[in-house]
Amino acid sequence: MINKKTVGWILWFCMLLLFVKLLMLSLYNGYFIEQSVRAKARVISVVKNNQLYDTTLRFVTKHDTLIEAELKLLTEHQPGQIVSVRYNPVIPAQLTKDTFIEIWFNSLLTAGLLLSVALMLYLISVCSCWIANRGKRLSRGGDRIYTQFDTVERVVKAKKEGKYPYQIITSWHDGAKNKTYYFKSKYIWHNPVDYILDQTITVFIYNKNKKSMRWI
Repeated sequence: MINKKTVGWILWFCMLLLFVKLLMLSLYNGYFIEQSVRAKARVISVVKNNQLYDTTLRFVTKHDTLIEAELKLLTEHQPGQIVSVRYNPVIPAQLTKDTFIEIWFNSLLTAGLLLSVALMLYLISVCSCWIANRGKRLSRGGDRIYTQFDTVERVVKAKKEGKYPYQIITSWHDGAKNKTYYFKSKYIWHNPVDYILDQTITVFIYNKNKKSMRWI
């Protein structure tokens, strides 16, 4: 089972890779815009390929060289239509449509993924803080009840470094509702049986959520 710490490191690594990719794309696009030459190109043919359009364009460079090249465009164009393009003067077949979205699409997509990963890291951090402070909130605003020790359970689904954690199970009978509630402790990475000296264990609960607890 992958723990939250491992997930966090993976997300940080992904965010670093995306940041480097975004930086390289931005530098490349800036260089391309600075060095490229504008031209008018005629659409020769269009073939839809999933969500993109394989568009064949034909244009004349500033040195009167006829170039025919294929682009994957986001929007559909009709054969014979004239579109504005930017091309590399050294390699004229290397070109793109002269619009902001076409030039910066990969950069924008990478930035979106980067923000998504950053948001996931933020949410993990917020959830971890909320869980860590849950005990304090319970002790301040929860009700104190006295539960009866039942057993110590080994949790085989949460193996870590070759070891299985334990959970203390207690029960409490609500006389008003004639209902018995069971509570589980947090994971304990050593068998706590020998340390339980009293069969009565104090637990803090919220009235609306009797599964929330904190040992004292």
